[in-house]
Amino acid sequence: WTAHDVLPFERTELDAARFAAIYRTADLVLVHGPGAADEVRSLAGVKPLVVEHVVAEPLVRATREEARSRLGLPTDGRMLAALGFVREYKGYDLLAETWELLGERAPLLLVMGEVVSAAENAVREPLERLERTGRAVLRLDYASDADLQLAITASDAVLLPYKVSSESGLLHQARALGVPVLSSDATQLAAA
Repeated sequence: WTAHDVLPFERTELDAARFAAIYRTADLVLVHGPGAADEVRSLAGVKPLVVEHVVAEPLVRATREEARSRLGLPTDGRMLAALGFVREYKGYDLLAETWELLGERAPLLLVMGEVVSAAENAVREPLERLERTGRAVLRLDYASDADLQLAITASDAVLLPYKVSSESGLLHQARALGVPVLSSDATQLAAA
C-alpha cells in the first residue's frame, strides 16, 4: 500500500481508525519521506518503507515560450502556477489575498486542475476572487500529467502554499523540469 497522504486532508473522524487498519493489513506500506514514516508508525504501529517519489517518464519537453503558446497563454511577462486538484487545504485563499494586495503588480497566475474539494464552496470563493483580479487564468477541468507538466514548463515558478501537506508529485515534477517551487513550510513539503 502506498500512503501518499497518510490520512486524507479532508477527512472524517473515522479515517484514522480506518487507515490504521489498512496499514496493519497490508504486507508492506510505502511512504515518500521520513515524516510520513513517523506518522504511519504513530498511527498504526507499522514500520513503512521510505521510497523516493518517482516522476513518470517521459517528461514533456518544451521551452517556456512554446509551452505558453501551446496553452494559449501570453508568451511574455512573469507567470506563476498553482496546479493539480483544487482543494481547500492547498491555500487558494492565501493566493487570492496576495493577488488582491498586489493588484496590477501581480504576475499572471495560472490555476489548472479539477475542483474536487469536499468543501467546494470554500474553494470556489477564493477562485472567484482570483478571477476578479484580472491577473489569473483559471482552467478548472481535469488536467493530465502531460497538461500539468506543460503548465509547469510554462511557469516561472510553481506555488504550493499548502496549509498541510504530504509529498507533492507537483514538487517533484517541477524539480525534474528545472522550474523553481515556492512552498509553505508544511512539514513534509519542507522536508522534500
